[in-house]
Amino acid sequence: MARAGKSTTAAAPRLNPAQTWLGVPAGMPGRGCRAAIVGVPFDCGTHPTRIGARLGPSAIREQSHNLRRFDPRTNLDVVAALGLVDCGDVAVTPSDVEKSYAAIESAIEAVIADGAVAVTMGGDGAVSLPQIRAAARAASRAVASSISTRTPTPIRSRATTPRPVFAMSRRKA
Repeated sequence: MARAGKSTTAAAPRLNPAQTWLGVPAGMPGRGCRAAIVGVPFDCGTHPTRIGARLGPSAIREQSHNLRRFDPRTNLDVVAALGLVDCGDVAVTPSDVEKSYAAIESAIEAVIADGAVAVTMGGDGAVSLPQIRAAARAASRAVASSISTRTPTPIRSRATTPRPVFAMSRRKA
């Protein structure tokens, strides 16, 4: 009889792996990969309790089980056709904008360097700027796409959230 807390087999314990978008393989793009999911859980972190946008990537992954990866009308398995992978979340630091921007740029550059399209999820509007910077450096071979998890702030408002498109119009990305 086995004692509590002791395993009677040599097998490793069964753990639940981190959830990926649509259950695609986790990891960086490789041969045959045309698109990669990148979570960007950043919301500038300037408010102690209002942290919605940084929770976006995990919420999107959690709800992706409601989607179908196969389109019966076109007989296409989008995941297989793209060789899609989920790279996980960029390691960002709430309230440290410069360090987080550098991490986001580095992650997007790594995906693009492998020849894949970076499809990002989550974060507030501020995450667009480092993504565009990375794509601009890669120039002709880069495509960036973003799934926003926030409600747009009117341009005329005095919100403290940075507006990347406005910022880019004032200076070169």
